[in-house]
Amino acid sequence: VPGIEEKSITVPAETKYLTDINAMIDAAPGLPEQTAYELKLAAEEVFVNICSYAYEGHEGTAEVRLRVGEKAEITFIDGGIPFDPTSDVLNIEEYDHAGAVGGLGRFIAFQMADGYSYRYEDGKNVLKLEFSR
Repeated sequence: VPGIEEKSITVPAETKYLTDINAMIDAAPGLPEQTAYELKLAAEEVFVNICSYAYEGHEGTAEVRLRVGEKAEITFIDGGIPFDPTSDVLNIEEYDHAGAVGGLGRFIAFQMADGYSYRYEDGKNVLKLEFSR
């Protein structure tokens, strides 16, 4: 489709590969700086969670798809344990700001996104976040 840029990268589910995901986002043409920043922050939160929890200590991969058109969409696909990150998202009013460590990643990613969806399909977790440009 003219005017739509699509890129995809599949990397081992290890945090050191976040730099490759960020490079893909940085290379996308026509992304405003703020949108690129939001995409990279969301990618960090989601990808680190995949690395930390999806494969329960076993090796695995994550595919990250970037689609830039009228809006920017980033999709994360992993073959780890089924997990719907859109369920049971933190209620910021109930968050223990003084005592809690972590737990804000999904909240931050979903707050920045204009929309998000999750599905479990063909043995894969598929999480898509949408950002206006």
